[in-house]
Amino acid sequence: MWWFVYDVNGNYVKAVYSDTQPDSSTNIDPSGLINPVFNQETNTWSGNNVAIDDKPSELEQIVMQQAMTIAQMKQMLMQQNKDIAKLKGANV
Repeated sequence: MWWFVYDVNGNYVKAVYSDTQPDSSTNIDPSGLINPVFNQETNTWSGNNVAIDDKPSELEQIVMQQAMTIAQMKQMLMQQNKDIAKLKGANV
């Protein structure tokens, strides 16, 4: 089992995998927190949340749109090349 060790002030120290619980540790995962601090009275971690902005920036949106347009153009070009090859074969 994973144990999350904290120091005398409750500051996160490290994670330890062990069958027995180390001193000053909990099995409550502090993931998603910056500089987590464990409160023994409430049995919870506190700290700043890691904010993840899933929304792409305006520049990223433009780049994704251009990539999609290029992919569509490549697909159209491949189809045109196939059509041209068929037409050349019919004229022989």
